[in-house]
Parts: sequence; C-alpha cells; structure tokens
Amino acid sequence: MKKIIGLISLLLISPLNFAALPDFEQIDESVVRIIGVSLTGIGMGTGFVINEQHVVTNHHVVKGVIKLIIADGGIDDRHSKAAIVKWSSAAKDLAILQVNLRRPALSLSRLEPNKGTLVFAVGFPAVADIIGGTLDSLAGRMNFLEPSVTRGSISRLMNTTWGNDTPLFRMLQHNAEINSGNSGGPLINPCGEVVGVNTGGAKSLVAGSQVEVAAGVFYASHISSLIEVLNAQNIPFYEVGRACTASSSSTNYLWVGIIAVILALLAVLFSLKQPRQQIIQAVETYTQRLRRTDKAKLAYQYWTLSGFTKQAQAIQLTITLAQLQQAAWNLTIGRSSKLCELVINDDSISRRHARLTYVENNFYIEDLNSSNGTRIDRVTIKPFKATLLMVGQMLTLGEVKLSLN
Repeated sequence: MKKIIGLISLLLISPLNFAALPDFEQIDESVVRIIGVSLTGIGMGTGFVINEQHVVTNHHVVKGVIKLIIADGGIDDRHSKAAIVKWSSAAKDLAILQVNLRRPALSLSRLEPNKGTLVFAVGFPAVADIIGGTLDSLAGRMNFLEPSVTRGSISRLMNTTWGNDTPLFRMLQHNAEINSGNSGGPLINPCGEVVGVNTGGAKSLVAGSQVEVAAGVFYASHISSLIEVLNAQNIPFYEVGRACTASSSSTNYLWVGIIAVILALLAVLFSLKQPRQQIIQAVETYTQRLRRTDKAKLAYQYWTLSGFTKQAQAIQLTITLAQLQQAAWNLTIGRSSKLCELVINDDSISRRHARLTYVENNFYIEDLNSSNGTRIDRVTIKPFKATLLMVGQMLTLGEVKLSLN
C-alpha cells in the first residue's frame, strides 16, 4: 500500500517525465553552418535543409555577402559547398539558398504551437566556438561543425513586423536561448518538425541612466511565411499535416491523472477481502493473456521488400506490423543506418531516400527528394508525394529494384 501511494505521489510531482524529445542526432544532419564573406570580413550563421538542393536561413545572414560557403562535413576546400541566394526578403528576414547537399530534409509544420509548448533552438552560436579548441585541432573542427541545442517554450504568438513599413506576418516569441550565429536556424517542436526560423533576441532597453537587460525573450518567424514563399517558388519541401501532441502539457497532466486514478483504484481493491482479490487477479491474468495474444498476432504479420541491386546482389527487407506500429506507421528507407529503419547499402540510394507509410491496410511510398529518384513500375513519382504501392508492383529506388510481397 505504501509503495503504491509513493508511486502515485512521484507521478503527480513529475509530470514532465512524459514529455517526448526529438532525435537530435538526426536533426543535426539537417542543420548546417553558413559562412559569409563580405568586403568587411567574415560572418557566421545557421541554416537548415528543406531538400537536397535548398537551405533556409535569415536575410541578414546573406545581406551584403559576396561569397557564401556551407561547411558540409568539414572546413577545408573539399567540404566547402558554394551556395547562391535563390530568394531573399528583408521584410521577413528570410532567405533561401541553392546548394547541392546530400542531407536529409527537415519537416515543416504550419500548425501553430500553443503557448507553453516545448521548443528547441538548434544552431551554431559563435560564442560556443571560444571553448573546445581551435580550428587547427581535431576537437576544434568537430565542435565547429556540431550544432548546439537550447530548450524553452513558446511565450506568445503575434502579428508584427521587423520594420515599420512592412506587412504584418506571424511571429513566435520563445525563451529557448539563441545568440549571434544562431540566426537562420530552426525552431523545433518535440516531434522534430520546424515551426519557426530563429532571428534574434530582444535588445536591452535604456531608461535614463539605467540599462534593463532583456533576458529570455527571443523571436522566430513562424514557418507559415516560409511555406508561402516555397509554394510560390515551386520549391519542394515536406510539410506534416498532423498536430504534434508529444509536448502538450495538458496531455501530460491528463496521463498523470489517469495513472494516478488507476493506481488509487488498485490500492482500494488490494485492501478488500481475499475472495475479491482472487477474482481481480484472475481478471488481470486474462487481460495479460489477451495482450500477449495481440502481440503475437502483430509479430507474425509481415511483408517483404525483396529484389536485387544493379550488381545482382540480393536484398530482402522484412517489415512486420509490430515494427510499423512502433514507428508510428512510417518507415524510412535509405543508406544511413542512423537515419533509416530499412537500410539498403547501395551507392545509388540516398541517406534518406524514401518513406514507406502504412494506412488503412495499404502501403504508400514517398520519395524524400532523393538524388536518383523513386519509381513505381517505371513511373517516376514526385518528391514528397505519397503514392500507393500495391503488392507485386516493381519499386525502384535509385538503381535498386524491389517488389512488395
């Protein structure tokens, strides 16, 4: 009894333990450091990948720059990718760069987060480069290329502008700390989706001879402004249509309340007479048996993606219903074992090549803007467009031919 009451108390005072966290190792692959060379010197900023040929950042990161470089896995010339400005707006402080990067794209979510929603700022604050070695050392180079993450929440949403004579647009105020160098980096929700483009913090206020330092007040352009531009420019991107519920504080407290009630009922039942205890134990045993039966059914229902590479190497990928359920009915196919659930080791396959989705007893395949494309029965499918894949159809990823059975 005391143990049950103690567990209830622990749950009630620890609701935040239920909050989900994004896969930052995967997100790091999509966030890049931008180096701008101008007549006055060198500036640094952050950008994030929306497809393998486009990166988003701030307008002020590229303003007045005569040469743009993206550090792609290194800082030497071999890893420096030249970028050009495809579109830029001072009014919205947004810019889209064109560059050839084989990196996974981040998903965009135009659904507005609620006040108090957990968010994460990802980027390259310049002040962080002071510690950790110089660029002449291996440690210094690695630190230079690894993004930093800060955690906060949405403070408010507002319609405002960066200037006095520009149209209003949606902006997010948050308290996930950002510094110089974070400009242009993504503001991420707990589902790993981009909800805003970080721009800067509130400036200190001077009143008479006193200076009030602004703390915990940072701003990001809501992603809806970027999505409008991407659609107008016909630039492909991936937009999620569902709301992220992983960080909902009300959901967390609801689950805590439900668990607390269940545990309280169990405490009462355990205090009843012995005959009723036996009945309860019998019911619990039957329920557990049903759960084991359901798990067994899930484990034995499966499909295979089988075929051959161009070099006639056999490939067979097994997909179970349990695996689909655990992955929220989405499995990523690609060359990277860190980014994908279904891995194909072939040079014609991108690191994140395609996404396989199971909906209402049907499979859908979606190309993730791969380098060599995705085809169904020799018909190339458009990037980021889910297409029905039927059993027996030929699925070609790059130069790998597969069949779903």
